[in-house]
Amino acid sequence: MKSAPFDRVAADYDRQFTDTPVGRLQRARVHRLLDQLLTTPALDHVLEFSCGTGADARWLAQRGCHVLATDSSQGMIATAREKTAHWSFPSPAPTFRVLPFERLHELELERPVDLVLSNFGGLNCLSPEALREWGQGLAPQIRPGGYLAAVVMGRFCAWETAYFLLKGNWSRAWRRRSKGPVLADLGDGASIATWYYSPREFARHCGAHFSVVAIRPIGLAVPPSYLDPWFRRRPGWLQRLAYWEARWGERAWGAGLADHYWILLRRS
Repeated sequence: MKSAPFDRVAADYDRQFTDTPVGRLQRARVHRLLDQLLTTPALDHVLEFSCGTGADARWLAQRGCHVLATDSSQGMIATAREKTAHWSFPSPAPTFRVLPFERLHELELERPVDLVLSNFGGLNCLSPEALREWGQGLAPQIRPGGYLAAVVMGRFCAWETAYFLLKGNWSRAWRRRSKGPVLADLGDGASIATWYYSPREFARHCGAHFSVVAIRPIGLAVPPSYLDPWFRRRPGWLQRLAYWEARWGERAWGAGLADHYWILLRRS
């Protein structure tokens, strides 16, 4: 996967997403699901893909996890290292490494990890063929009984479709239905080919070594991040949507309507 598009947005990524009200709400939802998972005994060695600026790696390390966080973008990794240098941790600080998905074979881990995490659509940058190859290569890196937790953009987002239909942009309203790649705008003139997967498609592409444990919506009531400027001027509305996000968050059916979905797979 080419890193240049993400290098171009790395310096501004936190301002555009991580630190926005919508970004915080969506990430907090993921962290609540991770909190539930981390109650599992001996789940403390984590390998992260598409770590971005390191927000999840830092959060995991503060909870005592040993984290190796990777990203294809040198810019993202540089930003993650810079930010992490100002944090303190109860266990070793997260380690950051530039590693595209297709170079998974270059990993030389001391032991298989307990958990692999990829948040907010990083795996949507892989074609079906590349996702299958990655899943096959990933299985030996996870101990039997360990987990793969991914936050993936699905084939339909109610917010997105309604928003672009109201704007008269039919092609963007239905872009997630495409079986082929869609050019996604990252901002600052950067874009990248993106594939959308239903939970069933994603699990199938990951391979027979994995079985589905749970599927949950991320961004069902809370809107996509590109609507943040509008909702930032209406914080009361966003608070009410966050309430309904929490109420509906444990319902797997919502994954088919949300901006992203959380899918938890167990390594056999």
